[in-house]
Amino acid sequence: MLAAMNPLAELAARFSSFELRVGVAEARADVAEARADVAEARADAAEARADAAEAKVETLEKRVVELQPENGRLRNEKAELRAKVKKNSTNSHKPPSSDPPFKWPLPKKKGQRKPGGQPGHKGVTREVVHPEKVDERFEVRPDVCVCGEALLGVPRVGTPNVRQVIELPDIKPHVTE
Repeated sequence: MLAAMNPLAELAARFSSFELRVGVAEARADVAEARADVAEARADAAEARADAAEAKVETLEKRVVELQPENGRLRNEKAELRAKVKKNSTNSHKPPSSDPPFKWPLPKKKGQRKPGGQPGHKGVTREVVHPEKVDERFEVRPDVCVCGEALLGVPRVGTPNVRQVIELPDIKPHVTE
C-alpha cells in the first residue's frame, strides 16, 4: 500500500506543483499588468504636468508682452533722471549755489608713527640773518614774573631767545603809457 500511495503522493505533489506554477504565472501576469497601469498613470501625470507648464508659459509670455512698453518707459525715465542728477553749474544753466556740497575725503587711519620729525630725519630751518643786517630790533621783556614780583630794573640773565620776522616790501606796479 505504501508503494501504491507513493505514486499517488507523487501525483499529488506534481499536481500541487502544477497549481503552484499556474499561480506564479498568474501572479506574474498580474504584476506585469500592474506595471503597465503604473506606466500609463505616470505618462498621464507627465502629460498633465506638461499641459500645465505649457499653459503657464503662455500666460507668462502674454505678461511679458504686456510689460514691455512699461519697461521701455521706465528705462527712458531712468535715463532722464540720471541726466538730471549729473547736471551742475559747469554743464547746464544752473547757478553754482545749486551744486552739491563738497565731498570731504574719508579720514585716513592713524599710522604707527608719532607726528613731527621722525628719528634720523635731518631738520631744515631758515638761517638767522646776521645782526649787522637787521633793520630794526625790539627787546620784549615781561613786566611781572610768574610769581608776581616786578621785573623792572632787573638785569637780563642768560642768552635771550631770538625771533626774526622777514617782511617783503610792497610791490608797486610800473605803468607805462
